[in-house]
Amino acid sequence: CTFFGNGLNRSIPFCKSPFSPKCNCVSLNIANNYNMKTLPEQMTTEMDGLRKVHIYNGNLTALPQNMEKLVEIRDFQISFNKLKEFNVDVREWKLLVRLFLHDNNIRSYNEEALWAHPNLVSLDVADNFGLKMPDQTIEISMPSLQYFSASNNSARMDMSFDNVKFPSLTFLFVNGNNIVNFERFLDESLKVSVSEVGIARCNLRSLPPSL
Repeated sequence: CTFFGNGLNRSIPFCKSPFSPKCNCVSLNIANNYNMKTLPEQMTTEMDGLRKVHIYNGNLTALPQNMEKLVEIRDFQISFNKLKEFNVDVREWKLLVRLFLHDNNIRSYNEEALWAHPNLVSLDVADNFGLKMPDQTIEISMPSLQYFSASNNSARMDMSFDNVKFPSLTFLFVNGNNIVNFERFLDESLKVSVSEVGIARCNLRSLPPSL
C-alpha cells in the first residue's frame, strides 16, 4: 500500500488497504491535507507496526486515544498543523529517537514522560506559542538527547541544562522565550558537548561566564 504524498509507504508484506485490520505499514506520510482534522481511532490497534509517522502542513488538531500502543515508533513528526495537545506517554515508545512537534498550537502535553525519555535523540517543540517548559517539580533525565529546539514559544523558562540531565546535548535553541535565571540556565559542565546555542530574544541583560 504505497500512496506517495498522502498515505502509506514501505508496507509490511500483504498490506492491502490503509485502515483494514492489521494493515501494519511501516511508514505513514501525509502532507498538505487540509481536510483531515483527526486520525482514525482504530489506527492505534490496526496499525501497530508503524515505525515512522510524518504529518506535515495540514489542519490536524487531535490525536486518537491510546497512542501509546504504537510501541514500534522511532520517528514521529507532526509539524505545521494545529495540534492542541500531546498527552502521550512517550515512555511507552521505547524505540523513539526523533520527536518533532514544531509549528502547532500545543499547550498541554505529558511533561513527566517527555522529559524522562532515555533514548530520545532529537526533540523540536518550537513555535508552539505558550508551550510550558518544565519547572523544578519535573524530574528531568534525557541521557541521549543531542538536539533540542523550543524557539519562539514565548514561554517562561526556569529550567537548567547541565551534563547530569543532558550529558549528550550538542545543539540547544531556545530563542524567543523568557529565560528567568540565566546564571543557572546553562551550566559550565556542558562545555564538552555543546557546540551551538541559540538565545536571541530572551530578555537577556548580560552573558554568564559559563557561556
